[in-house]
Amino acid sequence: MAFFAPETHVSSGLHQLPGPCGVEESDITGNTRDKFLCVGDYTEDFTFACTTPPAHDVQWYTVCGKEHLNYPAYVAAVSGLALAGIAAFFSLFSAQGGSAGRAATPASARERSTAG
Repeated sequence: MAFFAPETHVSSGLHQLPGPCGVEESDITGNTRDKFLCVGDYTEDFTFACTTPPAHDVQWYTVCGKEHLNYPAYVAAVSGLALAGIAAFFSLFSAQGGSAGRAATPASARERSTAG
């Protein structure tokens, strides 16, 4: 993540259908979203700088990545989330490690191991 330059990324494939600006619809969760990609006015993490903008009713087109607006903040946020995940993993699994195997052993198996 720290060494990738998003402005060099090019993605050709199925994307949101371009169409008239300002048409809204509800998605499956009930939230409102734009039904079409407004090619003339959009605020997304991609651009059409490396290609020509798509025509209306074309779903297969190419988009180009944009440079990070604040690279140090992005690296700090992703690093902080990674460290929090590592800390949570170790705190959850290292504290339970010693007793988890004994608790899962059936009582009859414990009795046989102590009897013989």
